[in-house]
Parts: sequence; structure tokens; C-alpha cells
Amino acid sequence: MIAQEPQVAAIDRYTAYEAAAILGVGKSTIYDWCKSGRMKYSRRRNAKLTMIITGREIIRIWKMEL
Repeated sequence: MIAQEPQVAAIDRYTAYEAAAILGVGKSTIYDWCKSGRMKYSRRRNAKLTMIITGREIIRIWKMEL
């Protein structure tokens, strides 16, 4: 997990891979957090496997993990 608050726009949307890179964790960690309900996500309509995470959610998770 990174030490400084992520510089993301609250309304922007990121893939699980991008969220992992922003937070400095592995993609599997993001998937685990989403599966357990710890991190909120949505799915793209035309791509059932693509998880979308908002910048607001990335910041919320970062604050929880400190």
C-alpha cells in the first residue's frame, strides 16, 4: 500500500488493474477485497468480466488501510 494519498479524481472510473497499480497492491488483492464486499465495484455493461472502481472508492480504501 502506498504511503501518500492516491491522486485520483473521485468521479473517474478505474479497472481493477489500474486500482491495484494506484494503491500499490496486487491485482489479486483488489479482487479479494471486491469479492469479500470490502471494496465496492461495478461491471461494464458490455464486458461482464471488467470490474470498475471509482476514484472515491480507491481513496476510501486507502484511508481504511492506514
